[in-house]
Amino acid sequence: MKIFKVLLAMIAVLVIYSCNKVELAAPEDFLVQTDKDTYAVNEDVTFRFLGNPNNISFYSGEVGRSYEFRTRLSSPGAKNELSFSTQLANLPAGSTIGQTNNLKFLVSSNFNGRADSANIRNAVWKDMTSKVTLASNATSTASGVLNVSDFQTEGDTVYVAFRYSSQLSSPTSRARAWTVSSLTFKNTFPDGTVYSHNTVTTDVRNTGFRQFSYKGGSVKDSLKWAIGSTLFFPAGIDDLSDEDWSISKPFKLSKIANDNGVGIKDFTVTLAKYTYKFKKAGTYNVTFVANNATGEGVKEVVRQLVINIK
Repeated sequence: MKIFKVLLAMIAVLVIYSCNKVELAAPEDFLVQTDKDTYAVNEDVTFRFLGNPNNISFYSGEVGRSYEFRTRLSSPGAKNELSFSTQLANLPAGSTIGQTNNLKFLVSSNFNGRADSANIRNAVWKDMTSKVTLASNATSTASGVLNVSDFQTEGDTVYVAFRYSSQLSSPTSRARAWTVSSLTFKNTFPDGTVYSHNTVTTDVRNTGFRQFSYKGGSVKDSLKWAIGSTLFFPAGIDDLSDEDWSISKPFKLSKIANDNGVGIKDFTVTLAKYTYKFKKAGTYNVTFVANNATGEGVKEVVRQLVINIK
């Protein structure tokens, strides 16, 4: 009898839940209207809404705010540019000469990403050292901007590397220590969009550098690239030679961020209108995405208008 009562209670709960359950439906009654389709630059454009969806997102159609590009992750025609800074330590005490030309800057379009002896050697590395400016003293020196867009003809991905090499030395001819900092890599697209590969800060760890050492002679383990907020390689050791690489993460030459809308309404408010100003003349495909959401999922509708700005 007790079990029977429990079952009846459970059935009653299910019946009540079913009766009160709100069916998830797309907000098909949502409409967007404007007073006209042509406005002046910086004039208020007021979009009036019919219906009350849970959420509304707004895509103005401007650069970076196009519904068309909401899932875009790549685009052709970018200008690919990079830059960095270097410092060359002063000559060690007792050294009067110091080795020169022991830091090279290289770019590869066919490196496979595995930083080991065989794979570094098997890749084709183009020496770009002559196209950048390297420090000649302890003053931080900007490399200048290097355009690597030509590598697009070889593929869509490049790696950059710093190769440190030193010859057998004596106290008067040691290789000097190098510091590399502030490496940035930018894809700039014809519409002005810039993708920076997360390299806008001065911390080179954002470029994903890894180091590999070819132990020329019997170089001590401590003589290798130190990767922190900068790349640092210490001064050479007497009677030893060395070759060490620091190689970046892959940079995709067509990489671009997807466009995002702006959330202008959530389920807590009712929104009858939305006003926006366009700062440049042009024709804009304006998009509103409205949805209803429950624990069961999301259903949405898309409403689009063409707005001309003179």
